[in-house]
Amino acid sequence: MLRTLRVKNFAVIEEAELNFSAGFNALTGETGAGKSILMEALGFLMGGRGSSAWIRSGAKTLQIDAVFDSGDWTNSLPRKTAKPGAGATISIRREIDESGKSRAFIDNEPVSAAMLSQLADSLIDFHGQNQHQKLMKPAFQREFLDSFSEQDELLEEVKAAFERWSLLKQKIESLNLSETERSEKLDYLRFRLAELEAANLKEGEEEKLEAELPSLRNAERLKSAAAEAYGILYARESSCLAQIQELDRQIVELTKMDPSLERLKTPLSEARGVLLDISETLSDYQSRLSLDPAKLDSMLERLDQIARLKKKYGKDFAGLLNEKNVLSEEVFRLENRAEGLEELKRQEDEAESNLKSLCEKLHIRRTQGAKKLEKALALEFKGLGLLHTELKISIEMEDGQYHSFGGDAVEFMFSANPDAPLRPLRETASGGELSRVMLGLKTVLAQADKTPILIFDEVDAGVGGAAARLLGDKLLNLAKGRQILCVTHLPQIASLAQTQFHVLKEMDSGRVKTQVKRLSGGDRLEVLAVMLGGSPTDASRQHARELLEVEKERKERRPKHNVLP
Repeated sequence: MLRTLRVKNFAVIEEAELNFSAGFNALTGETGAGKSILMEALGFLMGGRGSSAWIRSGAKTLQIDAVFDSGDWTNSLPRKTAKPGAGATISIRREIDESGKSRAFIDNEPVSAAMLSQLADSLIDFHGQNQHQKLMKPAFQREFLDSFSEQDELLEEVKAAFERWSLLKQKIESLNLSETERSEKLDYLRFRLAELEAANLKEGEEEKLEAELPSLRNAERLKSAAAEAYGILYARESSCLAQIQELDRQIVELTKMDPSLERLKTPLSEARGVLLDISETLSDYQSRLSLDPAKLDSMLERLDQIARLKKKYGKDFAGLLNEKNVLSEEVFRLENRAEGLEELKRQEDEAESNLKSLCEKLHIRRTQGAKKLEKALALEFKGLGLLHTELKISIEMEDGQYHSFGGDAVEFMFSANPDAPLRPLRETASGGELSRVMLGLKTVLAQADKTPILIFDEVDAGVGGAAARLLGDKLLNLAKGRQILCVTHLPQIASLAQTQFHVLKEMDSGRVKTQVKRLSGGDRLEVLAVMLGGSPTDASRQHARELLEVEKERKERRPKHNVLP
């Protein structure tokens, strides 16, 4: 679960700290106060895209920090950041500066935003205001069904089969040309192939040329320097080896008078051997150096030719070698079009048969998953006040129509009244109905994937009265065994939260400033009274007190959540 969220210099928020509890946490406040900004900050922290435009006026950077229970993360953390036994929490920090550059850390170890996003996928499910619009799109409905029925592995197989089938179709289309088109394309391909063949590129050639070029370019200077070093060591009368030879004679004379100096002979002999090896290496190096301007010009010209080909074909050296093989195969296919078409069509038939089989298998799985999802949603809808609502999932497969996601057209069919026919959800559901349908879907999916943290940003759009209370009950039940963060404008929902934060926007020295306060006791009563009546009155306070009392009685009748200190 998320224990603490700290936000600094983010839009209207100069600095805020929220210490969350397990279970149901509600964030309330007037429109524009900054509730959704807090959720946006959390999304940025968990790998979302950021912008320097978010930085509060007058500040250089914005920074988001959070502390999570480590138990939710340990299995997913990268090895370098996972510290078993280091503590019960994991800290995450992300910041962005004026230039737009962002940095991210887990327990002060640098990580990428992509890594945070990957980790967040298994930890947090964000449900923002825009997802109501997504719900009306058949593609989103299909993806939701696939998530519910856990089709990831089969979908990957379908995608790979579709890509192979599509590639073979493209190859066949490239051969289905008129005689004129085929002749023109062959001329073009033969020209390019001839150019690459004339270049006579060899494996590893470019690397070898680039390795030899420095010594050839500097051959004169290298030869002069090597000769000088060889002279110092060996060739001159006063060379190092000549002086060592004289030193050796002196040591021999000394040892005749003092045998204790005998021990100097061995290291001196070793030194002479080392210097001899060096001098031989330098002599050999000199002989191998080539002062050949013609060879240098030839190498430079060859490298220039390779560079022009790389630029022309938009490929590296290895890509040029492969391009020659690709062109050769394509020329062969066009020259032997009849035989090539026959073989490609055989392969395409085989690929289509495999794709069709996989799509049929996926269709069966989706149909089975749809029945389970319909039953699960029917139960959820009862608890959301959608007593006469019916949702059925239409799955139609048209033979021969294939996509990377299979051959099915998926559509959620909806009816809000018992006497109304089923019609596409996007055409019939009201805003309030969409909110509750989405919550029902999220509830079902959350039960299936056990995501530990669920975030709902104004899920109550278009909902009020008794329906709001039912929606709040659903969120409260969903909070059993997981953490819920919910931005809401409805007192019926806020009163059910185990922890309520109130976001206030005020003026400070002529600047807008947002404050976040964790409510308790009388403060919470006053905020709920304002949410109920616009301003606190005796009547609105009594109504707020009744909401809290009802919730207090319900808490006493159900198991308590583990609330962090």
